[in-house]
Amino acid sequence: MRMQLPLSVEIGTLIVFGIFLLLILRGVYKNYLVTIFTKRYKGPAHLDSKVAEEYIELKTYAGQGGRGIKSPGGGLRYSNKGIAYRLYFTVENKMVELDVDKGTFEQLPEQADGIFDYKRNMYYSFVANKEKKDD
Repeated sequence: MRMQLPLSVEIGTLIVFGIFLLLILRGVYKNYLVTIFTKRYKGPAHLDSKVAEEYIELKTYAGQGGRGIKSPGGGLRYSNKGIAYRLYFTVENKMVELDVDKGTFEQLPEQADGIFDYKRNMYYSFVANKEKKDD
């Protein structure tokens, strides 16, 4: 014979399960949904500065085996070294910082005005205005 729980307990369980499920979905899809619904900007901007800076990212795992450096705590430590190429733009009186690849970084002139195209943290293009020379 199956024991039936009171209706209030069943409703409470469903509500708690629903909240738990929504929190998980929110955490997983937050960046994805924000990226989809963020408006893409294409308009005038000023390239303030270009910065190339070294970074070291260390990750430690509590496992045995694999390829890595044995840390004093017993886990394995992996490092990722590189150079981050960042562009700083002024768009509608606010600062926008974006990471780009080395080729894009080297191609753009510093302290230039132009048409900037980006969406959230995704760089699409920057076309610098050509200076007109009076003869």
